[in-house]
Amino acid sequence: MAEDILSKKVNQLPGLIKTTERSYNIKKLKSIVKARFNNYVI
Repeated sequence: MAEDILSKKVNQLPGLIKTTERSYNIKKLKSIVKARFNNYVI
């Protein structure tokens, strides 16, 4: 039973990593856009 739960968690890992990478990339993009916007305004 414990192995079953473990295998389910392992199968979820790639998706989890993808979602965290995506949210990190979105944050990075937003900060880049914000920085460029601030440069244009000033």
